[in-house]
Amino acid sequence: MPQRIFKNRVGLTVVILATLLPMFMWLTMMPLSMRFGDSFSALTSVGQLTALVGITLFSLTIILSARLHFLEEYFGSLDRVYRIHHYSGTIAFLFILVHPLALAVALVPISVVEAAKLLIPGGDWAVNFGILGLLLMMSLLVITFFAKWRYQYLRFAHQILGGAFFLGALHAFLIPSDVSINPWLKVYIFSLAALAIAAYIYHTLLGHAFKKRYTYIVEAVNDLGEGIIEVVMRPENEVMHYVPGQFIFISFVDGGMTKEVHPFSISSAPTEKYLRISVKALGDWTGQLKYLNAGATARIEGPFGGFSYLKGKCGRQIWIAGGIGITPFLNMARNLRVNQRDDLVIDFYYATKTEDEMVFYNELKAISEENSNISIIPHQSDEKGFLSADVIKSTSGDLSNTDIFVCGPPPMMQGLIKQFTAAGVPRRLIHTEEFKLL
Repeated sequence: MPQRIFKNRVGLTVVILATLLPMFMWLTMMPLSMRFGDSFSALTSVGQLTALVGITLFSLTIILSARLHFLEEYFGSLDRVYRIHHYSGTIAFLFILVHPLALAVALVPISVVEAAKLLIPGGDWAVNFGILGLLLMMSLLVITFFAKWRYQYLRFAHQILGGAFFLGALHAFLIPSDVSINPWLKVYIFSLAALAIAAYIYHTLLGHAFKKRYTYIVEAVNDLGEGIIEVVMRPENEVMHYVPGQFIFISFVDGGMTKEVHPFSISSAPTEKYLRISVKALGDWTGQLKYLNAGATARIEGPFGGFSYLKGKCGRQIWIAGGIGITPFLNMARNLRVNQRDDLVIDFYYATKTEDEMVFYNELKAISEENSNISIIPHQSDEKGFLSADVIKSTSGDLSNTDIFVCGPPPMMQGLIKQFTAAGVPRRLIHTEEFKLL
């Protein structure tokens, strides 16, 4: 296995091992016959074990959400870090939810009142912290998954999960349990929780002070048509260096916009003097971007991401852009205009609903005429139906030993991933940028 691929898998391996370790310590504390000898012991053990796994995964979820640059090396990209963050957070919630329910059910045959005390706040604050943390976590997750709020409000709700974690951590350390009995388990859970709280403070509470940000000045705001706005920026002082395909988090100050932070792919090439983003008006904030004033200050955090043709493993690549998913490919194509690669052959599928939506087609066509190794293949779904792996195979031929890069609407990406893997393309050769970054 190539060293880079191995390194990119280290992160997930560490997450799995970090979750299994407290389970192993718990299992060695007493014989399983005592843990699961009767229904009361079994349900109590389930409650204890789910609490351990839940607080461990919750800690790791908070750490993974902190946008720590070094994590990209060990997971492959920030996008993948956030995907694992979503999975670990969901699993953590389910385990934490089972924890009080299992303990309460175990107590029902003994005392319904004592069972209820585990679910209803009372005089025991060690228990109350756990109940309040769980209720806060449930409320915020319901909002995150089901409320049709603006991105920034959802982002704020997501950030309050740190409060739920703090309450859960207080519960874990104040309640009499195996964590309080076993010094190794106590040190492990405490250390992990402390790292999570430190990551939360660094990213959410004091990010404006600790995180490196670049300052750019808005030079121009160009309406490219079809609801796409291009923001052109020049560096105020320090220039941000990036590789083709990466993205940034950006907010604007004194430009007539609210100070919301949003992620966008960089559409300019690293060789260009100005930094550019190309944005489709898909919501309240992006819809107002056309009114952004020239001279506004842009605060930029980044760059992030591993979605780049430079990370391809093969000499042949297929690029698939759906709608505004064209932006990272613009960056890459514009870079190839200057830094041509004779060793790389690219079939570039530009998919939109209508021909009018192909705002960047003429520029891309000009790039392909300058570089014979890039073929631009337009695809309008109104005329030809949705782009599929079969269509691509019929046009590009054999897909073995080919890197496939896909960026577009989530249903499109998910459908193409399934089709390509069903056609025998190894998953490691399919690269996506999904922007699930809450």
